[in-house]
Amino acid sequence: MDLTDPQARGKSRDTRFIDRVFSECERQQILNCSEPDFLLWSLWAGKETGYKVICKANADVTAAPRRYEVKLDIPEKIVKKDRSFISGVVETPYDPVFVRIFTGNGYIHCVGIEGRSEAINSVIWGVQKIKKMREGETRYSPDTASARVRELAKRRISLHLKRDIEDIDILRLKGPHGLGSPIVSIKGKKALVDISLSHDGNFVSYAFLS
Repeated sequence: MDLTDPQARGKSRDTRFIDRVFSECERQQILNCSEPDFLLWSLWAGKETGYKVICKANADVTAAPRRYEVKLDIPEKIVKKDRSFISGVVETPYDPVFVRIFTGNGYIHCVGIEGRSEAINSVIWGVQKIKKMREGETRYSPDTASARVRELAKRRISLHLKRDIEDIDILRLKGPHGLGSPIVSIKGKKALVDISLSHDGNFVSYAFLS
């Protein structure tokens, strides 16, 4: 989540958005927080992560954000931007998803996993800010950002698996409901790497588990 995007600022004052997206408990946390925009986008990142994790095994699951309630492990009044990460759990229409929300200079990034909560310690992730391409341009096009995040993830997977980057590809195969989640291929064969890619504004990010 690109916190520097003008559309991200002051969103906690948009009561219609809050009522549509957040549960009553989440709504009260946002309203009572000393950093309401920061908490709002942290909760939003948790919801997106919960949906991404669950839909890999349940393609027909709803994406309605109010069905994904985020419960953080710290009181809302002590949320600070300089914390290394915030842990929590997302209640979904299926199993719970354990999440960690990381913050950096201008961004929020969330990773999540089903199953054992301690498995999240093994998730490898990265965030990178990409510069403007031309004078006056405020952000990359989705296609360009998608290509950049794939290259970023491929480099990290190459280091992690000790494989040549030329052998690695990241694909999205077409299924009955459109393009599926990204998969990692090594020399044309599907690898045992669970990966997620995202981009927002001028930030791209990845997370994977192998």
